[in-house]
Amino acid sequence: YIARLEGDPPRAARLLLEAHRAFQDAEDLVNLAEVKMNLSILYREQGRLEEALEAAQRAVAIIKEQGNLRRRSDAYQDLAAVHLQMGHLREAEEAAKQALADAEKVDDRKHRATALALLGRIAARRQERDQAIHYLRRAARQLKALGLKDLGAEVSRDLNLLLKGSSPESEAALYLTQAINPEALLGGVGLPPPAVPTRRRRPARNSR
Repeated sequence: YIARLEGDPPRAARLLLEAHRAFQDAEDLVNLAEVKMNLSILYREQGRLEEALEAAQRAVAIIKEQGNLRRRSDAYQDLAAVHLQMGHLREAEEAAKQALADAEKVDDRKHRATALALLGRIAARRQERDQAIHYLRRAARQLKALGLKDLGAEVSRDLNLLLKGSSPESEAALYLTQAINPEALLGGVGLPPPAVPTRRRRPARNSR
């Protein structure tokens, strides 16, 4: 995890694979799923999409057996992001909707907001502009309420791009301001922020 943040993907991959083998040998499914999600993000950043897809699918399968809806929402969002990057829009939408449903079952506001943002990005790729704006506005409001500035700034950037030239200039300008200066999310007036970035996955956890 630290190697990835330091910009050393080969070392990060090597260490994650070592961790993967250790958790697999120990039959520690909680941490094994976490490592697979980390690998999926790392592979996606490197453009190794088939490997990213396999890791994300396996993480979903493990977490489904455990029944933790918050973690399952997280895993489905990773899977949706891989499908979106691969251009598999139907599969991406299915995974994002499942992530949203899981988040709503446990009233997890952050996961609900990030799933909505993903659905907005998928709709935008389909050129379903109105639907994309609908999802992204909902995500923006919720991220602003939660004070999640980085995620909110990403969503604001996407909304600004969608609204430019076909919406009141003041609204598009507000989202642009929030994309450039996330601090504007915390004080400010009016409308909220837009798009889901690659999330920073936490390191493996103590499952005992």
